Amino acid sequence: MNLFKNYTKIYFRRVRREYGHYLVNIFGLALGFSVLFFIIMYVYDEQNMDAYHTKTERIFRVVNQIDEEDGSHQYVSTPGPLGEALKEEFPIIQEVAHLTYTGSQVLKAGEKRFEDREWAIANPALFKILDFEIVSGDPTDLKNPIGMVINEELAMRLFNTTDAVGKVIEETNFGDVEVIAVMKEMPRNSSYQFNNIYVLDGYGSFPDNWQRFIQSWRGRFAQTWVLFEESADPSAITDFQEEF
Repeated sequence: MNLFKNYTKIYFRRVRREYGHYLVNIFGLALGFSVLFFIIMYVYDEQNMDAYHTKTERIFRVVNQIDEEDGSHQYVSTPGPLGEALKEEFPIIQEVAHLTYTGSQVLKAGEKRFEDREWAIANPALFKILDFEIVSGDPTDLKNPIGMVINEELAMRLFNTTDAVGKVIEETNFGDVEVIAVMKEMPRNSSYQFNNIYVLDGYGSFPDNWQRFIQSWRGRFAQTWVLFEESADPSAITDFQEEF
């Protein structure tokens, strides 16, 4: 016990004599642990990004590689006709979804009107590929050419209730659109944070002035998501990549 007390006294005497030196050491140690903590959190966050999707092993996003004058570049946006062509050409593909988003829009319900930027456009297959926590309605059961899926927060903001299926949002980019489903807010570890998604049954539902761009193989209209059959080997497609 006395030995421990002596070592303690000696230690604190040295701290008093070399206060600046110990302060730098302690500060450096604290800074090192802080950096380590943030690195661990960053790695954890990256590894868990979008990991909540139940079909993760079968889901792929198509990357569009284009050779340009200044070199080869990769884009997540792909030509409009690509998705359906892939599904037609490769039977091992179960579902193909299109997802695009751009700019801002105005949402209106009755007297409520506000600008919104957290929106997207997709086809019903997106809800068969990626996981969304649907509270009510069915985003894959599209009875009209266009419907909208909104989250609970937006439903409360527009209608003062989460029971919003069947209600109409006015003056959107596609005119008056009916709410076909309500979903929970997207998880924090989702790479998408949309609060509303237009669901279209096909490219024909887009305005006429969009059609030339959408149907062009030279354009980069939307992200293309692919869901493979359970027993499929996705690498089999690479053998036909150049030919396709």
